[in-house]
Amino acid sequence: LNIYLTANIIAGHLLLILLRSSGSSINNLIIIILMLFSQIILFTLEISM
Repeated sequence: LNIYLTANIIAGHLLLILLRSSGSSINNLIIIILMLFSQIILFTLEISM
């Protein structure tokens, strides 16, 4: 469980870094917010298991 959670967090950070490096616009900001929200949901589900 801990390894799975760590892998999810690392994948989320890598996606955020890739999106951030592609330039900042309103669309990228919305995508980053959605990615962050989905990572929080995944994190909550992982802890509840």
